[in-house]
Amino acid sequence: MVDTQLEGEAVAQGEEAQEITMENLADVFGFSLEEVYKSGVKYYKDKERCGELQVDYPVRLRFMALAKQVRYGPFKDELVNVGWFDLVGNDASKEWRKLGTLGREEAMLEFVRLLDVVCPPFKPTINEKAALETSQAILDRRRESSGILNSANYSHLISGNAETGEVLKKYEEQRRQIQEALNKATYHQFLTYAQQTFPGDPAKT
Repeated sequence: MVDTQLEGEAVAQGEEAQEITMENLADVFGFSLEEVYKSGVKYYKDKERCGELQVDYPVRLRFMALAKQVRYGPFKDELVNVGWFDLVGNDASKEWRKLGTLGREEAMLEFVRLLDVVCPPFKPTINEKAALETSQAILDRRRESSGILNSANYSHLISGNAETGEVLKKYEEQRRQIQEALNKATYHQFLTYAQQTFPGDPAKT
C-alpha cells in the first residue's frame, strides 16, 4: 500500500483517485498490470521532463524506489551505485530499502496507484489508448470475418442447390462464354491484321 502520508500529500495535489486493486485494474484501465505500469513509467518520465508534472520530493523518491523494486527486486547493497554527493540517489535508496520484500506486481500496482493520484489525466489517457486499440482490433476482426464469410457464402452458393446458386452458375457460364467469344474475336482480328501487314510471311501469322 502507498504510505498514508504520501497518499495524503498526493491527494492534496489532485482529486482523490478511485481505489485500484489487482482485481479491477484491467477494468479501470483496459490493459494488464504490466502494460499499464510500462505506460505509466513512460508517461511519468515524459511529463516530468517537460515540466507538466511536478510532485513533492517524498513522492518523487517513492516513484524511484518502486521502479527499482520492480526492476531489481528487494533492496541489496551491491545494487546501489550512487556517490556520496548524490543526495537524490541516496535518498531514493533509503526509500527503496523501506519497501522490504514487496513483490514485483505489488510494486507495479503501487506505482500505478500513486501516479493515478498525483496525475489525474493519466487514467483518461490510458483509457483512450485502450479504446482506440480495441476499436481497431474489432475492425480488423470484422474485415477478416467478412472476407471469410463472403468467400464461404460464395462457395456455398456456387456448390449448393439453392435458387441463388443456380443463378450464379448461369452467370458464371455466361461470363465464360462471353470471354471466350471475345478472345476468339480478338484472335481473328489479330490474324487478319497480321496477314494484311505481313503477306506471305508464315512466321508473322
